[in-house]
Amino acid sequence: MLAARAHEQVGDRASAGPYLDRAASLAQTSLTPYPTFLPRDSSGRIANPGNPILHLRQLLAAGQQAEARSLVSEMLQRFHGSVDLLTLAGDMELLSGNGSAALVHYRAATQVRSNWPLVQRMVSALVASGAQVEARTLLAEHLRQNPRQPDAAALLGRMQRDAGNPARATLLLRYAASIGSGPDDPLLLADLANMEVQLDHRDEALNHAMTAQGLQRGNRRVAQVLGRILAMQSGGEVSARALQAKASGRGI
Repeated sequence: MLAARAHEQVGDRASAGPYLDRAASLAQTSLTPYPTFLPRDSSGRIANPGNPILHLRQLLAAGQQAEARSLVSEMLQRFHGSVDLLTLAGDMELLSGNGSAALVHYRAATQVRSNWPLVQRMVSALVASGAQVEARTLLAEHLRQNPRQPDAAALLGRMQRDAGNPARATLLLRYAASIGSGPDDPLLLADLANMEVQLDHRDEALNHAMTAQGLQRGNRRVAQVLGRILAMQSGGEVSARALQAKASGRGI
């Protein structure tokens, strides 16, 4: 069926026809087949009906890192180059506090396939290893190659904020808030409002904070940001106190 669709995509319907006929004549397979990498016994039966990837994640979630490490090592020897297993091996090291060891696995995984979740993990591993500059550089390169990814822009903006670069942080957060789901992200807008205040752009800050409040009125962090900005405005003291009470959980 895939071969038929490929021929159709290039306009060769005559070649697609025989493949479609063959696909239609084949027996229907199960809708939930077992992955081919599951371990099997000498008769070809599934030795472990559970998915090993899921099992590994369960071990990590339960804090059974020694068991997970042993299973990952065994699986990597059997299925060298599996992106899923390399990523899990990195997760295991990162959860164990071994950022450098995690990076080795994550980088090996990117040689096969790179994606945003993997880049996020690499950034976390670099930060855990104290390599904040390298983490920001990696994230900036990913954003350059994937410019329409608001999560990447927002994360880099927050990292620039934490590094003491308010102008860069504000530009990145503005960009993140202008693409994809950014305009509807109240926490992103609240962070942007905070940065606008630092640059003394109070009107822009108030606008972003009010928009964030409209999107999620029950969020304490949004209320805290808006309350702080209103406290700077003439005549906004009463509203500011109400929002700050809400932010502290005391209600209005």
